[in-house]
Amino acid sequence: MARLRRTTIPPRYTTAPPLAGHGHRVVDTRNGYTLTERPSVETARLAAGELNTSPRAAVNAVRALDDAQTGPAAHVLRSLRRYGYHWALEQREANILHRYWELKELTEAGHLAMVWSLQGKPFYVTPERYQALPIVFLEDTGKKFPAVPESELGRRRERLEAMPSKERYSPCELHGINTGKCAICMPVEAWECDWGTCWANSVTVIEGRPMCERCAPSMDSRLYLRER
Repeated sequence: MARLRRTTIPPRYTTAPPLAGHGHRVVDTRNGYTLTERPSVETARLAAGELNTSPRAAVNAVRALDDAQTGPAAHVLRSLRRYGYHWALEQREANILHRYWELKELTEAGHLAMVWSLQGKPFYVTPERYQALPIVFLEDTGKKFPAVPESELGRRRERLEAMPSKERYSPCELHGINTGKCAICMPVEAWECDWGTCWANSVTVIEGRPMCERCAPSMDSRLYLRER
């Protein structure tokens, strides 16, 4: 009899080598950003282990990262962390969260940057992320624009892609727009919060459900008490 193979899900939080001038990193591998830093490899490993096993520790660490954002674009940077991938967020989704002219002004002032996928889809990124991307410049109607493979900016929406075309392209019930283009009504992916209509990135799992730092207290009221 053939044996069934068990698929092992890798831990969300792992360690990564330090960057120049920084400590040993603890990285959220699902969402693509450094959550916190520690002075040594061992303390980074201990921190990653706690974040993987303690929803409260994960929620507090994410809140601390959001609190650490400063400057005119701090609120937008929190959105890139909360809804995007690797500090990148598609323009269509960013416009749901923030005013277009505000994003334009922040970009022109250098507090944000814009980059396109090779297919022409626009994304907002942090200036630091822009500098690290393998950018090539493409020309369209006489203008050049920075572009990278979309895998650098976002993740495949496997559950959306698995939907029958008729359902994917039909109007969603809440907003009356194409279900496949409605950030709120499209199917919840494995990395997203599984609470109501929340579409933020999950940061932990409670009772088998992926949860973001804001919705997690709805599952466990003890998470309202932040560790000091």
